[in-house]
Amino acid sequence: MVVPRWRDRSQSLPGVYCKTVQSDLEKHLADGHFRATDLSSKVATRVVGADASHSIDPDGLSFINLNILNIPEDYPIALLRLRNCHAVLGLD
Repeated sequence: MVVPRWRDRSQSLPGVYCKTVQSDLEKHLADGHFRATDLSSKVATRVVGADASHSIDPDGLSFINLNILNIPEDYPIALLRLRNCHAVLGLD
């Protein structure tokens, strides 16, 4: 499992999961554990620093959670991102 770090936190949701962790993941879910970050203590995990993520996504848009915004500063960024998507798709 490869997990990026952003704002000093591991971001498991956009992580990369190998097929070899499938049985561990299924057991994790069956046991009622739904946080992906908890799985990292059970399988081999490599954490990729923010500098690596920054080279691909300098604004950290990959880490914005649109369902539950993590911090208030994420909200205006999410709105801007939504407006940009609408413009690209011609939904304005």
